[in-house]
Amino acid sequence: MIRNQQSRCGAILPIVTVCLVGLMGLVALSIDIGMMVVARSQCQNAADIAALAGARTLDGKNVNNNVSAATTMAVQAAQNNSILTAAITAAQVTTVQAGIYRYDTTAQRFQAVFGQTPSANEAYGVMQVTLTTQQPTVFAKVLGIQSVNVAATATATHRPRDVAIVLDYSGSMAYCSQFNYPGWGPITGSLNPDPNFPRFGPWSIFGGAGMVLDPNNPGTTPSDLYNYAPPTPMQRVFSFVDWDGQAYAPNNLTIDTRNGPAIVNNFLLSDNATNAFTSSNATFPTFTNVNVSTSGNPTTIVTPAPATFVNQNATGFVGDKFPLRSGITVSGTTAPTPDQYAHTVQEYLTGSNAGVTNTTRNSVFEQNGYDWDFSTNALKAASQKFQGFTIGPSYYGKTFYMWPPDPRAPVGNIGDSGYVAGDWRQRFFMPRSGSGQDMRDNFVFWGTNGRWNAQNPGSTANYLVNYPAVLAWLKHGPQTLPASLRAGRVDYYDAIPDTIPVDATTGIILSSATQEQCFWKEYIDYIFGAGRYIDANVLNGANTANANGSLNYNNPSTSGLTPKITSHATLTSAGPTPPYMRYDDNPVHPRMQFWFGPQSMLSFLQWRVYFPGNCYEAPSWQLKVGIRAAVDDIKNNHPNDLSSLIFFSSSVGYNTSRVGMGKNFTLMQNALFYPFPLLNNLSTSSATVRPYLTTFPYWGNPSGINDNTDTIVPNSGSETCPQMGFMVAYNELGIAATGSTTFTGRRGAAKIVIFETDGVPNWTCSGTLTTTGSGGPGKSYYASIGAPAWVGTSPLLHSTPKDYARTVVKQIVAQETAAQPGYSTPRQPARVHAIAFGELFEASTPSTMKPAALRFLTALQIDGNTTPTPPGSWDNDNLDYQTYYVNAEPYKIITGTAQQRIANLSTAFQRIMQGGVQVALIQ
Repeated sequence: MIRNQQSRCGAILPIVTVCLVGLMGLVALSIDIGMMVVARSQCQNAADIAALAGARTLDGKNVNNNVSAATTMAVQAAQNNSILTAAITAAQVTTVQAGIYRYDTTAQRFQAVFGQTPSANEAYGVMQVTLTTQQPTVFAKVLGIQSVNVAATATATHRPRDVAIVLDYSGSMAYCSQFNYPGWGPITGSLNPDPNFPRFGPWSIFGGAGMVLDPNNPGTTPSDLYNYAPPTPMQRVFSFVDWDGQAYAPNNLTIDTRNGPAIVNNFLLSDNATNAFTSSNATFPTFTNVNVSTSGNPTTIVTPAPATFVNQNATGFVGDKFPLRSGITVSGTTAPTPDQYAHTVQEYLTGSNAGVTNTTRNSVFEQNGYDWDFSTNALKAASQKFQGFTIGPSYYGKTFYMWPPDPRAPVGNIGDSGYVAGDWRQRFFMPRSGSGQDMRDNFVFWGTNGRWNAQNPGSTANYLVNYPAVLAWLKHGPQTLPASLRAGRVDYYDAIPDTIPVDATTGIILSSATQEQCFWKEYIDYIFGAGRYIDANVLNGANTANANGSLNYNNPSTSGLTPKITSHATLTSAGPTPPYMRYDDNPVHPRMQFWFGPQSMLSFLQWRVYFPGNCYEAPSWQLKVGIRAAVDDIKNNHPNDLSSLIFFSSSVGYNTSRVGMGKNFTLMQNALFYPFPLLNNLSTSSATVRPYLTTFPYWGNPSGINDNTDTIVPNSGSETCPQMGFMVAYNELGIAATGSTTFTGRRGAAKIVIFETDGVPNWTCSGTLTTTGSGGPGKSYYASIGAPAWVGTSPLLHSTPKDYARTVVKQIVAQETAAQPGYSTPRQPARVHAIAFGELFEASTPSTMKPAALRFLTALQIDGNTTPTPPGSWDNDNLDYQTYYVNAEPYKIITGTAQQRIANLSTAFQRIMQGGVQVALIQ
């Protein structure tokens, strides 16, 4: 059937009307949802910014990691943002809390923890911020939806890092404070630039002009400064490069230099407050002649003496004056010239050496000595009589050395009634028991060449030292050494002893001796060139004659005099008494020897590696001050970082860290300066260590003194073995545990090694990479680190010590998945930074060792994922490493004055620590 269909006009309208309501709702919903998405994104951005700002404000500068200020900063940072043009209010910041980025040692991962107090190795290093706001709707209101909640939470933290700081504590870190040059005998000269040295008697040939060019080898380039010929072994003002390429600067022992303040000011009395080497008088005291003083004998410390005492005719000069040749007079304060001094007894008596025989003798002189005035043929006034000491300028102290010696036999001690200083050979030295030696015999003390004899302690000793007489002389009259000595919690002695027990046959100290007696015997032997010491190898000035170019104190004029020594047994006389010595005998005279005072004491302490860790020994003190500032930077700006402090030399005592991985920054800073055994007891002012022990004495160690290991006190000593430092760093970065050894590195923390050195490796050491438990990342460590061995220096990059050190660096940065795992991951490589520090790297240092050292440091940085690998075959000696290193990271080469080095080192550490993203969002 066919139906008739009719159209229904307007029927669609109701349908559209009904659907339009839904359609408009959907449109409104989509618009409002879009706006809410934008609002949510802006809210999250604001939360992220607030969390990052708050986390960045968390630091170690203030109590509680600055949480209060960090919270305020987070809120302020949030309020600086808007959500859909509406500024965020404080009320919308609903949660701001600081937390801990805690390491779970079991799960080996980090997690943010809130509401708990940090433990010893933790800090507030996480900031969490939650923003909550009600955003009004636009079109959704037609559906009854007036507003929508918008909230966002962000958590930010300082990215955790484990940092191993590896510092060079080898002997070269003291080359800018070393007393002599070269570093071992025969010693040819002083590295002290102090112009105040004796210029009278045998020292008169050493003028005060400072350093001048060798007239036979003049130079015009900066490198020539290192090859200047000194006019005097008593002073040097320019740097010095030895045969091995090591660089030395003039020392700062007694005066300030560009390398630092004077070390002499670091030493204190036992009260740990008063400077030990400063005169207790406002002005230098005037002394009554000690030869006639029977009471009230002055014992005031009298160093430093006036600089004018370089001249024995200076106003107020204290002590004996070296005799002039007969007939010579020098008026006023004028300094005598070298040829005006009496070099022999005969020149003192007659003006020349003519006519001297083995029988020549002057009875008046031998009876009255220097107390007799030959110009008046009468005894001198009491104030002018012979005293038995001479004061040197500045910190030289005093000496009893006088040539010719007074002929009289000594009587009593200073201050005694009837005291006669007499012949220093007889007063301060004794014959070996049963030897029949005569202390007037010059042959006992000097060889035929005029050089001072070694003592050779034992059954055939050449002579014995009269230690009680030396000690009495030191403690009476003008005192130039303090009654006690301390520095940097190191106690050297609490008193100067009265006696030292020694075997009368061998000169070897007895086992009953105290520590201080052993110390003082060693010091006195050092000054004399006795005991284990040979004069040519300790104090400056070794030579075969007292010559200085064309000047020679043994032959200052045309007299033809040369060093001459005569056996006393050959002397005869027409009368009953032979002369006390041959009247034209003239030895090679001492230079720094025989001077007892601060300067020789400093030389001795340095020689024994006894300097305190807090003294201005350069460049090590510059390093310590710079590292102290760097440690503050880590503490103040990197709350989630852990650090360890590692020293290295060639001493097995450095085979563990000084301070293990953690956050004990105060301990780290103290460890730079103070004795290791006292680090937890520094609040006790009486807590000190002795740098020496006693041991069984024998001919090779006649003082029975033994070093208390060179790692007890943090000073510079021994050779250079960076391999050991890197092995210890590898251990500190790990989490391996074995027996009582537990390392506190954290898996997931970035691993950084910052290595500093001033030279080139010359030692290797043992150490076995060992796995604990089931192995895996962080579960390996170097066991049995030690047994350092000398290998020697080489300008070649591939020399053994360098390669061994590089091998450990490569192990540190190896991937965690390697068969022998390191600490790198694909996303987070471990890094090793190398810092060049000190005199060797100065632009003016003309040393072949400098490019070798820079090659080594460049290789460490390339191996350590820090410096890009140069194109081509870089691992050879043809690459200009110096240019490459300087161009790559010039801030890691630390040179300049002391203050510049300190500032530059601190800056270098800050730049290293600021590398990469420091604060990151974890939620």
